[in-house]
Amino acid sequence: MALHSNTSLVYVAFLFVLNYVFITAGSGLSSESSSGLLAPYDELYYRGVRAYFSEDWERAAEFLEKSISTRDKLLRTRRKCHD
Repeated sequence: MALHSNTSLVYVAFLFVLNYVFITAGSGLSSESSSGLLAPYDELYYRGVRAYFSEDWERAAEFLEKSISTRDKLLRTRRKCHD
């Protein structure tokens, strides 16, 4: 029985990872996709930090700026929903 529960846990985790890969691959992690949806700001921030530590300054600045902009847009939209 324990083996079955571990197998299902791995299967569920695999589905989440697979879903994440398809979402990020489809969006290209641009600041806005063709559908008007924003890329997750935490993913943009993470990519900016990785580029920074790789000393790729231009990409680091690009991703960090997009992260800040995306987060600001998200917060403005949330405020509009509550008004």
